[in-house]
Formats: sequence, C-alpha cells, structure tokens
Amino acid sequence: RPVRKSRNRLPESGIRSRRAGFSFQGGLKLYMTFKPVNILVVDDDQLVRDFSVHTIEYGMDRKIEVSDNGFNAWRLLQDELKHTDIIIADAILPEMSGFELLERIKMHMPRKKVIITSGDAALEKRARQLGADAFISKPFQADDLIKIIHAFALDD
Repeated sequence: RPVRKSRNRLPESGIRSRRAGFSFQGGLKLYMTFKPVNILVVDDDQLVRDFSVHTIEYGMDRKIEVSDNGFNAWRLLQDELKHTDIIIADAILPEMSGFELLERIKMHMPRKKVIITSGDAALEKRARQLGADAFISKPFQADDLIKIIHAFALDD
C-alpha cells in the first residue's frame, strides 16, 4: 500500500515543489514531483468555494485565486501577470455560466486544464463535449479534488 512522504523546497531554485514518495513491498520506492501550479476556483456558493480553497491550501500548498462568477473569472484569466494553470468552475454561475467560461478558455487558452463541478451529474456529458478536462459531482470529498489536481500537476 503506497505511503505519501513529505514536501520539499528545491534549494537551488527556491521553487516550491511537492514530492510524493510511494513505498512498495520489497523496499522499492517511486518518487513523483509535482510542478508548481496556480489554481482558480470559481463558485458562487461561498461554502463550496471556501471548502475547495482550504482543501487545496491544506492538501497541496498551491497558489489560489477565487471568483464568485464566470465573468470575473474570465477577467482574471485574461490578466497576463497571473499564470493560472487549472480552473475549477461550477457549471451554473451568475453573469457567465461555467460552460461559457469553459468554451472561452478552450478557445483562447487551450493548454489550461478545466475542471467542471456540479450538483447535477447529468451535466457531465455536456462538460466533456465542451472540452472539460475533468468533472466532479457535488458534493465531493477533499480527496476527489486533490487526486484530480495531482493528476494535472505531475511532472512528466
């Protein structure tokens, strides 16, 4: 059974990295390094937004921006000084839906990873058709969110 090890700071660069070490029977160890990523959480429900932010901060130590609607999220993404790598957006948002935000991101910033969340699991098909990289049904567990972000943050 794998066991996660500790976080590291790379001394030569000052870049924060997370290194997960997994031990297997027979003493074999496998190490994976997670690249630093910036995350944008977009949800109009403050409880869900706060849960997501605290989960990511506690479980991953990542830089996080937040927005309570799709339009403000789009404006944040257009700011060239912010380098957002992963966007976690609710499907149903005021001013601009998560689906419209997803379409704009995939049209103008196709390398960014977009995770759509919704309390309606039936919306997963639409999210995938529009190019979502992942879908999480609400309510979700902290582990579900962290596993998906880790998958996108692993160094190749």
